[in-house]
Amino acid sequence: PVNGQCAVIVNTCTSGTLSDIADSNTNNLWSCVGTGGGTTASCTASISANKAPVGTILTPTVDAKYNAGDRIRFSGNATDPEDGTLPPANFSWTVVFHHDEHTHPFLGPLTGKTNDNFVIPTTGELADNVWYRIYLKVTDSKGLSSEVYRDIHPNKVDLDFATTPA
Repeated sequence: PVNGQCAVIVNTCTSGTLSDIADSNTNNLWSCVGTGGGTTASCTASISANKAPVGTILTPTVDAKYNAGDRIRFSGNATDPEDGTLPPANFSWTVVFHHDEHTHPFLGPLTGKTNDNFVIPTTGELADNVWYRIYLKVTDSKGLSSEVYRDIHPNKVDLDFATTPA
């Protein structure tokens, strides 16, 4: 059933994940019979009301900036409607370095931690269109996951030089 309607099924029943389905049937079982292409097929689907966990990145804060050599601390928490507060084992962190129109892996995935840190390099890329994206992926006991991210950008300054000769 999709939006209260039986889906058209041709020859076989397939399995998948449906979300935000209200249970108005007995024992979470739905029966569908559909026709399509001159064929009739039926299946019974068991529907789980499992909802995705919600992760929150606590640090760095929104609009955080960095300088070369800074130690960036990241932390987060997560809750799940069915499991409650998720333990560190359900966390996975990845940091990606963004440069111009492409990315480079930087750190991770780091699993089993609600917090950690990394150091911004003092050598390497000299372009001014760079930043880091910190991803937090949390997974509940039934394997359903969600992901959030936080961007951190470099501090930038304009410099004027007076030299002799000009």
